[in-house]
Amino acid sequence: MYKRKKFLSVTNNTRISKQVCFDKKEINEIMAIYSRYVIAGEWYDYAIHFGKVEAVFTVFGKRSIIPAYKIIKRATGTRKYRLIDPAGRVIHMGEELRQVVNCIGRSYIRLI
Repeated sequence: MYKRKKFLSVTNNTRISKQVCFDKKEINEIMAIYSRYVIAGEWYDYAIHFGKVEAVFTVFGKRSIIPAYKIIKRATGTRKYRLIDPAGRVIHMGEELRQVVNCIGRSYIRLI
């Protein structure tokens, strides 16, 4: 006779790893700005990354592999949201996403 293999219980002695994510309201705010820039022809694509420490929404310009902007949401801290330019410099940090998103290139939107 052969022995039965014992399976370890997943519920005991393990921690559930939580990811930092954008909620629906935050995604709607970001997509409102993103859609304006897509219509203006400035932006072309986006990417979203969820991690244990931060969530990142990255925006790409036309024919570019370098991100135009990154919007970062940290899990903890007083300045939870950050806006980063293509050079990697922090443009704005704030407690509310609306403050950070409204700082995105106000002078870049052109009337057609």
